[in-house]
Amino acid sequence: MFRNSTATKVVVLAMPHNVRFDTPSLERAASSLMPFACRKIVGTQIDYPPIPGSQTSVNINGETVTLGYSPTDHRVALQLRLDTQPFLPNCTASDPIQLLFPHHFKSLHPGQRPLVDGRYTWNSIMGPLRLYKAGAFVQLIDTDGFLPFFPDQVVDSNLQNPLQARQSAVEDIYETMRNWFFLEEFQTGGNHIDSFLRNIGTYDNQQFNTYEQGLSTLIESLMIADQLAHSTKLTGNDTSTNSLHACLCKPKTQVAAEMRDYILQALKELVGQWADVYTAQFIQYNPTFKTTYGFPAGYGSVQNLNDHHFHYGYFLRAAAAIGRYDRPWLDGYLPFFDELRKDVANYDRSNTDYPFLRNFSPFYGHNWANGTSQNGADQESTSEAINFSVGLMELGLILGNNEWRDMGMYMYEQEILASEQYWFNQDATLGNVVPRPPTDPNDVRYNGNWPEEFVTYRGPDGGVWHTTLAGILDQRFVKRETFFGGIDATYFIHLIPMSANTLYVGRNQDWLQATWKQYLLDAGAQGNPDFKSDFEVFMAAWQARMPTSGSGINGTGLNAALTRIAREHTFKFFGTNSMAKYWAYTNSLLGQVDTSIVADTPAYGAFKDAGGGSSFVAYNPTDQATTVNFKNRVTNTVVATLSVPAQSITSKSSGRTSTFKPSQITTPGGRLYLGPTTGPTPLPMTGQLTHAAGTWLPPNGTFPFPRLSTDISRITPSLSIVPVATGDCSNIDLPGEEHCANSNKAYAEWTGTFKGTLVGSKPFTQMIVYTDPALHVGWQQDPNIRANTTVRVEYYFNSTNTTPDRIEVYTRPSFFGNTFVMLGNKITPYYFGAYNCVDKNPPNPNAKPCDDSTSGLYGLGDPGLKVTLDNRFAATAAFPPSVTCGKIKVQVYGQTGPDQPIKVPVPVSVGTSPLLDRASWVQPPYDGGECAP
Repeated sequence: MFRNSTATKVVVLAMPHNVRFDTPSLERAASSLMPFACRKIVGTQIDYPPIPGSQTSVNINGETVTLGYSPTDHRVALQLRLDTQPFLPNCTASDPIQLLFPHHFKSLHPGQRPLVDGRYTWNSIMGPLRLYKAGAFVQLIDTDGFLPFFPDQVVDSNLQNPLQARQSAVEDIYETMRNWFFLEEFQTGGNHIDSFLRNIGTYDNQQFNTYEQGLSTLIESLMIADQLAHSTKLTGNDTSTNSLHACLCKPKTQVAAEMRDYILQALKELVGQWADVYTAQFIQYNPTFKTTYGFPAGYGSVQNLNDHHFHYGYFLRAAAAIGRYDRPWLDGYLPFFDELRKDVANYDRSNTDYPFLRNFSPFYGHNWANGTSQNGADQESTSEAINFSVGLMELGLILGNNEWRDMGMYMYEQEILASEQYWFNQDATLGNVVPRPPTDPNDVRYNGNWPEEFVTYRGPDGGVWHTTLAGILDQRFVKRETFFGGIDATYFIHLIPMSANTLYVGRNQDWLQATWKQYLLDAGAQGNPDFKSDFEVFMAAWQARMPTSGSGINGTGLNAALTRIAREHTFKFFGTNSMAKYWAYTNSLLGQVDTSIVADTPAYGAFKDAGGGSSFVAYNPTDQATTVNFKNRVTNTVVATLSVPAQSITSKSSGRTSTFKPSQITTPGGRLYLGPTTGPTPLPMTGQLTHAAGTWLPPNGTFPFPRLSTDISRITPSLSIVPVATGDCSNIDLPGEEHCANSNKAYAEWTGTFKGTLVGSKPFTQMIVYTDPALHVGWQQDPNIRANTTVRVEYYFNSTNTTPDRIEVYTRPSFFGNTFVMLGNKITPYYFGAYNCVDKNPPNPNAKPCDDSTSGLYGLGDPGLKVTLDNRFAATAAFPPSVTCGKIKVQVYGQTGPDQPIKVPVPVSVGTSPLLDRASWVQPPYDGGECAP
């Protein structure tokens, strides 16, 4: 302890760790370093256009270095600069000194390397720190491209499933996705998750927090389904049936298109609801703490401002995925996504609504996840941090916003570089000799950026083991563990999401394969092939990144990956079997990432397989066709050229070129939207069915949050609230009408027309009717509210008829605390598995005037969920082949039974713009649209 009661300034000289601890050595180091200790840092700056105020170029030894991202030079160039001033008298040093982290030194401009003083180093958690004698340095980071999604090579290939004779890869992917979508993905221990159609809440449940991993499933599945819908190799009709004899009975490509359209709508709903205060979760801006966060909170995202980049990366990528199919939707929600973008990566210092690059540290070269950094900042999942950068790049490319593209590319490649250095330690040498620990604990000997005894050690089996991957990087320590699971979680957390944007993990195949070997040792799988991780599909995806090697489930390549996926494993809602199979097959066709090849566009991939064959992929989201040149990074020789049409992805492999363009989704001509109704008095409430979608959207402006949970006044114009039925009837009885005369006419009825030719061999009524008996502001959770809701559809195949030809009744029990967009109150025909007839008093009690033997309502065979064909008024007619001009009525009502206390009004969403993602509609199985009755 030193005391000086008269001192006004204290200078602490941090002596280098590599000098001998004796007086002469310390004095020499002090003499060399002390002259620089008279300057203090008064400001820091990153020079990287588009950051405002950045220098645009730097002169280094006569060379003009242009800063920013250059697709043609295949690099990101930036400058980190200190502003200093003397704070001691007689300060002769004109420049400061600073310490360079390993990633700084690795990417340092060659012309500035002479400014590194190799005599002195300091030890740190992040490896050896080098002395640099200047106040600014330039990083040159190579870019190796990125892909937002894979090309369609698999779905248009002849690749076969090696585990099942005579099954093609595209059939395997299709059947696996169809089962997940309509039926159920298999689950361990006899547990059930239900189909995606019936259980969207699995991917984003009501009151789910903003950590939306499940969105990645929809992002990836949307593209897979679209590629299946366009496949030339997916042929024939799907004639599979469920336990109730329901049959899809339509072309497989058409089934894939239906899956695509439904996934797209679900993705819009699950993302869009966060921008709607009248749902179970919402996001708000807090001006006091200058942050945007969501409720409910998760993982300290509100109270500690943790993990915002992890969470919002999924939102940005979902926005980009939707934007590829529905640009008006993206444009409509863009202000919402821009707030999420700025909360994490506001790069304009003049925007004081948010701090400058909140999560991302330009000096450390990566994000920190700990929001307040009490006791030190930390970060776990490098891949989810990079996922945010990808979302920013994707949106920048789609919107033509080069600032977002360039900031995304900088954060992407910078964080990959930091991950390779500090989480993966890829510069280490993995030897077969366990080093002896030094006798002096202060004698730190690095292998890469970690102490050599941490990198290579004697395992519990007596063999040589290695640490090639860390779970958590903290400012004070590095750990192999994670915040949430065992050793397999440490490997898994750097592999999510299962998306083409994580291909960078395979840039260093030596490290990747060594890490796989160590995973098998760490997890115990090397000696126990029956070992199962909680994250089996992600382990399979990892195996598929590597060339074929070894045998059995612990080998690498396609066979091993498919074998792992095929055995029973725990379902993960953010990584389905269809995603994993599509990933494995695609990687087997493309090969491994080849960083020796570069392209003059941001979104590309170059690959080489074990046989030396090359594949090239380029994505063009613009409205103009482009030509992409692939070159050898060293010689600059063109090795391939791709002509990529607008809004398309093109791949070239083995002399074959394939182009895929995401579909332009159009609203079917037969769709009829539920418009506003009269009422609520007199009953019944009436409205029109029309092809013209509603226009209602929440009013612009800022409004106080409603203080009362029952105040829904601001969205009342978009609702038809059906009152309570007073009678005692069955679900199929329309309140107040012939079979339920003792009730008030407590229903709403919409009438419209249709015409055209019948669609499909197993036609059925399609609909989405959004209801919510538990509607409340904000949280929208009331465990006391639960009631059946019924949708009744009447068909008149001639609009002049007064008696319906066909009556269908859909009754769904609601769920506690529901929302508009998920679970039972979003009424669709996919909950139902077959038809059930109600006879018109036939002479023979066993007679069946209507045919309920088969239907197109393909799904899990739940006997309790059938569409009732009500033929008590007239024998139920089948859909005729064509209709010149028909009439359709849709009626909605709530609980009709004797239990009056449980009856509640039923709000039905009507007249809203489809942009709001709760526009109710019904679609007869005819293609002609409306007609004049």
